[in-house]
Amino acid sequence: MFSGATAFILVACSARGPKTPEAAFEQISQAVSTNDAETLFDGLDQPTRWSWMTIQKCHREAYDAALSNFPDGPDKELKLRYLELAATAETPADIFAAKMGARALADLKGRLPTGKPQFSTAGTEATMLPLAGAPLQFRLVEGRWGYSGFAAVAEDLKRRAIADLELIKTSATDYERARTLGKP
Repeated sequence: MFSGATAFILVACSARGPKTPEAAFEQISQAVSTNDAETLFDGLDQPTRWSWMTIQKCHREAYDAALSNFPDGPDKELKLRYLELAATAETPADIFAAKMGARALADLKGRLPTGKPQFSTAGTEATMLPLAGAPLQFRLVEGRWGYSGFAAVAEDLKRRAIADLELIKTSATDYERARTLGKP
């Protein structure tokens, strides 16, 4: 349970960032023009960023469980290689950049209009017609606008990370139990 001070800090930190869809667009435009996936991560909407934070947390926990409890061998090495990037990354932005940064930047390159963008806004959603492709979607969450075009991918990866963690924890418990009973 969060204390009142902790909850305030979390809300205050999540509210940092673009205060308008135009400012969020400017942030992702800058990221695309400089080919900077970490800056692009900063321009994503909060739920997408939270998904990457969850991926990092789950992979760190799963990595530790596999490292500590799996017997040495190819299965352990395979699991550790799969989890290592997110488990050892300093920030969720690093994971985003490594796993999908190049693809995300390429997806947006050539689609972003130059000049002042034109948005149609309805409540907490804003849509902009790009130069090509599907409309670009922006979302307002807790006082912060961000690009939501990668939300579905991040959500799928988050769900996979949660499922991987549960499976690895179950396997780690089974390995620990077998070790305790003296079985290989």
